[in-house]
Amino acid sequence: MFNKKFYLTLVPTNECGFACEYCYTSHNLDDKTRISLNDISKIMEIISQQNNSIEILFIGGEPTMVGYEYFNKIMDTLIDIQSKNNLNLQFTIQTNGIHLNEKWIKLFQKYKFRVGVSFDGFSSDIKEHRPHSDKIEKNIKILQKYKMSFSILSVFNNETIDNLIDNYLLMNKLQYAYKILPMNDNGHLEEKYIIKFNEENQQKILEFAKKWLYDTSCNIQMKTFHSMFYTLFLDEMPLCNSCIENRVSIRPNGSLFPCGRPYDDKYKISHIDNIKEFNQLKDNDGYKNLINLKNEKINNCIDCKYLKVCEGGCVSNNILDNSYADINGFYCKYTIMMLDIFTPLVDIAKKDIKNGNIEKYNPILINDLKFKGLI
Repeated sequence: MFNKKFYLTLVPTNECGFACEYCYTSHNLDDKTRISLNDISKIMEIISQQNNSIEILFIGGEPTMVGYEYFNKIMDTLIDIQSKNNLNLQFTIQTNGIHLNEKWIKLFQKYKFRVGVSFDGFSSDIKEHRPHSDKIEKNIKILQKYKMSFSILSVFNNETIDNLIDNYLLMNKLQYAYKILPMNDNGHLEEKYIIKFNEENQQKILEFAKKWLYDTSCNIQMKTFHSMFYTLFLDEMPLCNSCIENRVSIRPNGSLFPCGRPYDDKYKISHIDNIKEFNQLKDNDGYKNLINLKNEKINNCIDCKYLKVCEGGCVSNNILDNSYADINGFYCKYTIMMLDIFTPLVDIAKKDIKNGNIEKYNPILINDLKFKGLI
């Protein structure tokens, strides 16, 4: 058995009741195909040949669109395999939150799910893109009622970047741990929504970063900034650990890919019916093509001052923004901007923390540094 945890991204269905214009799976949201229980059994048996600790991430589409009863059958299948093979399973779901009633939440509570909810914020500009925001906000409160472990995934664009601080203040007030992502330019966005990597926007994010870093009333984890700070503070870990070495994704039709992102068939591993042994998940052209792409990108980034921190970035993001191995793609520009913002802030914080001047800093961040023995 491997000691390292293995990750299975499970896509129960591509179907979704929303049609968010920036969704990277927007091309097949009407596909009502449900993953078969037999395919789930097969991939779990294959993974368990060499792994006894498996984290299963449910994504979509919208994973709850398979319905409560069928989702229960999926869980029964997974628990049966867990008992049979003496596995340690952990469950996470990324949901748009529209179906989060008490019945669903009790199911997630039963299996100790960590829940991620896509919720972009509170302003009218944001709700223009997510018309169900009020309903989702009410459902999030049910998660809190049941004391579920959850966090928010919040997307921003060039129009809503002005709301970042206000959203943070409300997230903090409501005690929603969250992270932010720039709206993906997938070719469907109007020009006005696409993030501009200019001095004006860099200044806006800088002000947001400083508000978070020096907010002595903070009581939540703002995971994006937290991770960025840690990476630069420790100066020994990459911003994004490559997960493709210990992850596989199975789609509703049984196709296997290294990740849950929408890769083209060049990076397809195989179909579940053609895989019998765990080693076959890596010994195939699709996986090797992805590794080659990752290495090619790193070679192209050799002169970048942030190579040690970024390591070429997430290969899935590079495919999503159509940059592949080229430099200066969408996510490349975003990461450089964020690192340009945080590097001087962390340098100052290092000196202050070394000298014991910690009172002005975010207490969640400071307490975490203390817990990890870093100060």
